[in-house]
Amino acid sequence: MAVHLSAVRALGGFPEPMEDLGTGHRLFLLGADLTATSVAVLDEPYTEPSGVTSLHALAFTASARPDHHAAAIAHLPTVLSRPAKAVLVVREWADEAAWLIGAPLAAAAVVSAWWAGPAWTVAAAAGMLLHGPVTTARLLALAPALHRAVTAPPLLGPLPWTSPAHPSALIAASPFQPFVRLAGPWRLIFAKVAGRQRGFGKTER
Repeated sequence: MAVHLSAVRALGGFPEPMEDLGTGHRLFLLGADLTATSVAVLDEPYTEPSGVTSLHALAFTASARPDHHAAAIAHLPTVLSRPAKAVLVVREWADEAAWLIGAPLAAAAVVSAWWAGPAWTVAAAAGMLLHGPVTTARLLALAPALHRAVTAPPLLGPLPWTSPAHPSALIAASPFQPFVRLAGPWRLIFAKVAGRQRGFGKTER
């Protein structure tokens, strides 16, 4: 995310624990003009499920309370009406709810399709294949082309390149990806219920 320095100062700096998500929420609530860019970003690779679950716990923490983001920028001028801001907050809560219960509900629908009849079984199997193996295989095929399209600054030299050691295993395991994404937020919720508070932020990392 690229943000004008004046906008960051108006927001009071980058909010923790995940500055891009928090800043994005606050800019949306202010009605800021955001646009996509064609610039590619080389992100850190996650080689273990624990790293991915921690990342999603971090993202969930940054997004779970959009009302806090709304309160933090309530004193700033905005082009959005109060109902429009409320809709954005409710939409984010709906996204978080779908994050927490979406994968179990989808899995239950796939399993129950067997008893609903052959047509539903075919539809459920097609949906699972498209969401997991087909999409994963397509992304793995596109990755080399995306990497070749990036021009590194002259002083950096060749860009690093990593590839999965077992792409077939990655494709086969892809239907379980939503549950890996789900593990971080639920682990965080259970830790808070048990009284084990976790304080972390990208700056601290």
